[in-house]
Amino acid sequence: MTNLSIAVDYLRVRYSQMTDNLGETVRENSRVETGDSNQIHVGLEYGYLGWQNPILLRAGAWYDSDHKFQVPAGQPTEDQLLREATVFRPGSNEFHYSFGAGVIIQEWILLDAAMDISELVTTATASLTIRFGS
Repeated sequence: MTNLSIAVDYLRVRYSQMTDNLGETVRENSRVETGDSNQIHVGLEYGYLGWQNPILLRAGAWYDSDHKFQVPAGQPTEDQLLREATVFRPGSNEFHYSFGAGVIIQEWILLDAAMDISELVTTATASLTIRFGS
């Protein structure tokens, strides 16, 4: 089917790099850390290409492991660490689901809109692409 596209990709996200120099910001001996993540993204796009203004429908999903800054359990209990442990609490793993559509208005104008939905947050976006030249 030339109207259907399927995409699968793998990402290794090194969230731990965000906390490498955090001690300089929070305090010198901060115990705040976060873990790395392996992510697999899956997406589908189906195009109604024979129409005067072709429409593209999209759907996807991906798994996002907990990567919130946190103080690991069992750390010393001095006052500053207790405050950090209260602020930097573990999060949860969650699935993201995305849906979107695009329409080709002219050969050189594309209008897109999409949503990424998860338990923690929903994000919506829209874009207008104008191509110049050949």
